[in-house]
Amino acid sequence: MRGYGYRGVLAQASLNFFAALNSSQLYGSLCDEAGIEACVRDFGSLNHNNPQELLNASRIVNWGRDLARSSMHTGAFVSQARKSGATGLNISPEGKSDKSLYDYNILIRPGCDRFLPAAIIRMLVDSGKVKPRLVARTANWPSFQSTLLSAGLSVLLSACQVSAADARRFFNGMPGRSQQLP
Repeated sequence: MRGYGYRGVLAQASLNFFAALNSSQLYGSLCDEAGIEACVRDFGSLNHNNPQELLNASRIVNWGRDLARSSMHTGAFVSQARKSGATGLNISPEGKSDKSLYDYNILIRPGCDRFLPAAIIRMLVDSGKVKPRLVARTANWPSFQSTLLSAGLSVLLSACQVSAADARRFFNGMPGRSQQLP
């Protein structure tokens, strides 16, 4: 299998190597095609932000993408934005990201990252920061809110193995650069 993040001088090398071995050939990619299909199924279309808009960001949250190894093109934009003063937060089960791209790194339990946004939404609900227009555009909000409120914040954070301090940092928008990554 291969993806499109490695395009460059050696882009054809893997195809030539496996062709020389008379191996089966793969058509397409788990990268672009899978991502496009996910966007269409999740959002109804492929319309999303231009990665160059990262250059205008003051805060960047990267969730689960390894910008140093598999998404270098996006990583370059994040690096430029950081040089202009943007703060960065990385959420990943790995924790081996290029630390120059982030101020904070939240390690998360693999396969359980859905509990972190649930915890953050719970914090928004608890603080009264959920905007009415958001509620109006959310399907089944009463049921969703009830489910959130039935789970304690500590239970949600424990499920994804994220500390309350890291959740608060995320919730508060990663203030300042005083707490650099080790």
